[in-house]
Amino acid sequence: MRTKTIMGTILAVFILSAFIIAQEQTEQKIELPERTPEWKLGRSVRHMDLFICTGIAYAKSLGKTAEDYGKFVGEKFAPSWEGAKGQGVAPLIRTWSGHWQLYKNGKFEIVSESETSVTTKFNRPYSAYFKDGDLYGVTVNEYETFLEKIGVAIANYLGLKYEQKVEGDNLIVTISKQK
Repeated sequence: MRTKTIMGTILAVFILSAFIIAQEQTEQKIELPERTPEWKLGRSVRHMDLFICTGIAYAKSLGKTAEDYGKFVGEKFAPSWEGAKGQGVAPLIRTWSGHWQLYKNGKFEIVSESETSVTTKFNRPYSAYFKDGDLYGVTVNEYETFLEKIGVAIANYLGLKYEQKVEGDNLIVTISKQK
């Protein structure tokens, strides 16, 4: 009986060793590139924009609009801004500025500032996605409507007013304290 146990153990070790050696000899045929931080950031921003467009396209397929979808997303995001309540316009301005800095060619500037209001101007780097027309059935106007409705929902949550308009190649956004 003891001989069978020893032989079984030897056989198991032999089979396990063969399996391990076979695993080590398998070569990976697909080489995986190391991505730079710049590549990763660019890819992430592009995916963010594409997911926004596919979300709008899905909303439209359900009979909704970009405005409906933006309001929905904004209302979902708004409670995450709880800590910014009572801090005025600065937290929202800083966040929008940070978002635009994610774009390789993003430009964001404060045009005017007072105790109750800030007007900003930022370029529209995402508009390049729409240079040949709609993207996934979504127009640049619908994309910007989506952005506006998110801004309105978050601003309302914070007791602020959000106004957005397109002026040439820029978005002009004014955020002010509600009266």
